Amino acid sequence: YGCSKFFQLRDNSELSWNVLDFCIVVAGIFNEIANLFVDDSAFKEATDSTLFRVVRIVRMLRVLRIIRIVRFLKQLYLLAYGFVEGTMAVFWVTALASGLLYVCSIVLVRAYGHSNPEIAEDADLFHQKFGTIPKTMFALFELASAPDLDPYRASLDRNPGLVIFMVFFIIFGSCGINGLLVALINESILEKNQ
Repeated sequence: YGCSKFFQLRDNSELSWNVLDFCIVVAGIFNEIANLFVDDSAFKEATDSTLFRVVRIVRMLRVLRIIRIVRFLKQLYLLAYGFVEGTMAVFWVTALASGLLYVCSIVLVRAYGHSNPEIAEDADLFHQKFGTIPKTMFALFELASAPDLDPYRASLDRNPGLVIFMVFFIIFGSCGINGLLVALINESILEKNQ
């Protein structure tokens, strides 16, 4: 193979990996040479030991070489690719869910957040959960992540509009967002598989 082919710039798909391997080996050699001249007690007492720490951290980058193996194992490659695509899907689904939470929060704050305590029996609960947009967004996030309507049970009996809203929000907010996330990850894996 040789050094000339190892660092060949043209038609070398392995060049970036070869450079990484070279840097790791050079850092390891530098660390060993430095250890010959500086004993460990002096290293531990030295205040300017940043260079030695950096070299040791760079040596830990050898773990990244395992990624080269992933290309040859198709199932593992598809799983890793799905994971990477999944992180992008999570970002966009989070942006979509945040927008949904914001719009629903505005609706709940306008409809229930400023209830008059003299007229509405549930004004304290509504003010606590739906008093401001951030409070409402957090309450809706709790409902989307773990749908539990027990704190709202008495209020739901007296407010049929809230029942309809909560049912649709839980169906679309919790189940819909989770289903969308899974579908996006599956679609990216299937697309890569073809």
